Amino acid sequence: MFGAGYSALAPTVNVFTREGFTVEPSYDGNSGTYTEGVFPTYTTYTWKHADSVSEGNEFVDDDDNHFILTTEDMTTLGTVTGAVTLTIGGNSTVGGSVYGGGDAGPVVNATDPSNANTSVILRGNTQITGNVFGGGNKAAVGGASSVTIQDE
Repeated sequence: MFGAGYSALAPTVNVFTREGFTVEPSYDGNSGTYTEGVFPTYTTYTWKHADSVSEGNEFVDDDDNHFILTTEDMTTLGTVTGAVTLTIGGNSTVGGSVYGGGDAGPVVNATDPSNANTSVILRGNTQITGNVFGGGNKAAVGGASSVTIQDE
């Protein structure tokens, strides 16, 4: 469980050829199920920032790399700006670890770095089967991080 952003990696997209399925999915009336289709070949593209993108020039192939261009900033994916507080209470059970920060998504605040804090508060009969971290998983926290255990 993460209190802040998730994943700082540019997502990929599979772009399929126009030919379609080599074996079409179909309904088998005898068994009452659908047969699996076989997907056509595809090329994997990764999103990439460009200052401008014009219609018809959204896709770029560079040797073995394939990109879909966007004007969106791809360097701040998963970034949370400001303070984060994750409170888990009652009779909650988390089947895994808890992080106050993000999963490969940093917590920052450019105008007030002291306000880039993370806080995890566990209340009541909360059970965590993994570990509890005030910070992030593969992600920096620009300020302080804390974990507090409280009665309900």
